[in-house]
Amino acid sequence: MAVIIRETREIAGKRSEVKIYRTDGLLTREEKQRAEELDDLIQREMSAIVEDLKEKSLITGEGEKKNLEIWYKIGGGLQFIDQTDLIEDRDRKYIWRAIYDHSGPLHTGDIPVRADRPKNNDFRYAYLLAKNFDWEFVESGGTWTTWGEFFDSPVIRNDQRIIDWLGTVKERRGDQGLQDWIRPLTVEIRRELKNVDTGVFEKARLVERLERIYNSIKG
Repeated sequence: MAVIIRETREIAGKRSEVKIYRTDGLLTREEKQRAEELDDLIQREMSAIVEDLKEKSLITGEGEKKNLEIWYKIGGGLQFIDQTDLIEDRDRKYIWRAIYDHSGPLHTGDIPVRADRPKNNDFRYAYLLAKNFDWEFVESGGTWTTWGEFFDSPVIRNDQRIIDWLGTVKERRGDQGLQDWIRPLTVEIRRELKNVDTGVFEKARLVERLERIYNSIKG
């Protein structure tokens, strides 16, 4: 399924916004029509996310600095991505850039270069955060910046099993008292697994190494 991306280009000496249909498949008339339907869906869902944040007084105007709770709620709203048949797996990577075109007050100014990087796009991080972890767990981990650093790590974002493993930590944390623990965990994972292709590990071996890293940050 094609995804519509808006870009500003110079046409006849004037800068104009144009629609670009991105797809790894054949762009047929039917594909373009469904891409328009998807574009409308994204607009509706993003508008609903903004209105919800305003109702909760989490945002009051354009350009306001976004904190962890705001990003978490944005991620919750982005779960619509899993509930529509308008997105095919082959073109799913383009959806994160398309969201910027409908983000309203959630993003002002030029669209950042990283928006075109499907694996380290801020809206994708928010989606993953809300999809995989509950709010209490997320809040105990640290700030939006520290969670962003977690997902920014290539070894983490390239192996979903590490994110899945982190979800199991919740049941064992209890009242351990360690706050803002995502940053030291991220640092240690990067150090221990630097230049390592974790994809060659069987799950048991990967989990064993992750458990050892996690235990090391508890002191």
